[in-house]
Amino acid sequence: WEVPSTRLQTLCSYLEEGGSQNRLDPDFWSLALSQEVHFFLSALPEHDDLPSKLVDILNALHLEIWRKDRDACELSDVQRAALLNLTGTCLSHVGQRDKVSSTLDFLLSHSSDLITDPVVRRAYARALGMVAQRHFELVLSVLGKTAKTDAATRRAGSIAQSLFGKSTAVQQAETLRAMLALSLGYCAVYAPSPEALQAQVCEQILGPLEASLAQERTVLVLRGVVEAVRLASDAVRSAPETAALRDPF
Repeated sequence: WEVPSTRLQTLCSYLEEGGSQNRLDPDFWSLALSQEVHFFLSALPEHDDLPSKLVDILNALHLEIWRKDRDACELSDVQRAALLNLTGTCLSHVGQRDKVSSTLDFLLSHSSDLITDPVVRRAYARALGMVAQRHFELVLSVLGKTAKTDAATRRAGSIAQSLFGKSTAVQQAETLRAMLALSLGYCAVYAPSPEALQAQVCEQILGPLEASLAQERTVLVLRGVVEAVRLASDAVRSAPETAALRDPF
């Protein structure tokens, strides 16, 4: 396979070298790599199955990583983030709703061990937002359902927390809620059109975020919610900052 652009070749070589932060800002690099792949896939015919095949390849890599102990895995957090962004980019070019839905369920069901790192947590959220470019209502529906699962709703009682501290399950639930909130913000950023955003933003995005602001007490989750509100607000106003998040070039 020949790399379709010089910029993509440079970005891929950076990935192979381990993503040294001395060479390029990791967040910019990860988003730029995804944008290059997006340009490439956008040039394909509508029914080309390459995006679906790429999603299968990336899912197999995700599964291999998740089966390994975190310390034994050779990927850095920057590389994990890039992998998630690429998955979101490729999935945004897949037309089959069932394929997209099953992949989203797969990604969310395996997220708990990875999203403790803020870089990876943001990459998860952004990847889900990227998929919303084409499957806006589906992604919002999946996020809403995930937010109601036991994995996301576990909370520590005040007495138990004071005596024993937070359990692993509670900590994972908090990071999941933080990621889900941030995902709503990125869904607003990547909404397919202003009309689609206006139709869903109150009930599906700002409504859940407002509820989280009223209910949450954990700083980690509140930070994700506040940032999501900012992203959604900028998206509604079509702020220049939002455009930069979509296309780093």
